[in-house]
Amino acid sequence: MKPPSDNSTEPAGQPEQEQALPWEWRPAIVQPSEKKQHYTVDWCFKTFEATSSGGPKRQPEEHESKTVMLTPRVPKMAESFDPAHEAILDQAKTLRTLGKTDWEIEATLNASLKDSWNAKKQTAGEKSKIDRPPRITVDIIRTYLYRAETLEAQTNAAAAGLKTGRLTNNAASA
Repeated sequence: MKPPSDNSTEPAGQPEQEQALPWEWRPAIVQPSEKKQHYTVDWCFKTFEATSSGGPKRQPEEHESKTVMLTPRVPKMAESFDPAHEAILDQAKTLRTLGKTDWEIEATLNASLKDSWNAKKQTAGEKSKIDRPPRITVDIIRTYLYRAETLEAQTNAAAAGLKTGRLTNNAASA
């Protein structure tokens, strides 16, 4: 992640993705942010500047999802799917209820993704460059479906007046 006190000589107008980012590998507590495509990051080990003043420790930071690399390839808490994927991943639930395997769903969704990209490319013309979206993987499909099922269960439980959240050890043994 790019440190807040970056004194680089790169032009200010240059897009962030083209700049060289210094990466830090530090343990952190990461949670989905209220903003889409963002995470709230609370570092387990604060930087020296944050704790040397003796004042309050630095508050959790908010970072774009593309600048945070979580340990699993596709974490189960992922809420930041590629915008091109989100439009197509809704079809995965229907395909699964029709009895398709995850690999058949992957092939179908990637074909649909490619068709929509080709359509956007043709309507945009030759002058504008439209980046090809990344392929949808089986892991992304499973994570999306797991997340959709979890949100649906939470909504149903809230409608029924039940508390949502994790069971504690005492509640699980009762």
